Amino acid sequence: MVRRAFRKLDIYQTRLIYKTYIRPHLELCIRAWSPHYIKDIEVLENVQKAATKLVPKLRKFSYPTRLRMLGLRHRKKEESEET
Repeated sequence: MVRRAFRKLDIYQTRLIYKTYIRPHLELCIRAWSPHYIKDIEVLENVQKAATKLVPKLRKFSYPTRLRMLGLRHRKKEESEET
């Protein structure tokens, strides 16, 4: 949906769209920001990976680098910090 609605995205727009539309939807769907199962964390991580690839200029960077450039956090690291 985001790809169809927004053709050319920069870093700021992607971050705003992710935090405004994608992340809240995930929070409601998967008990998201406190998942207990590895599979739930992996699903969230995969969606976040896809969202970070929406910016053409960031596609060449590794996933952790894309997260850092967008100001997002790695879900797996967050889970390990909470336990």
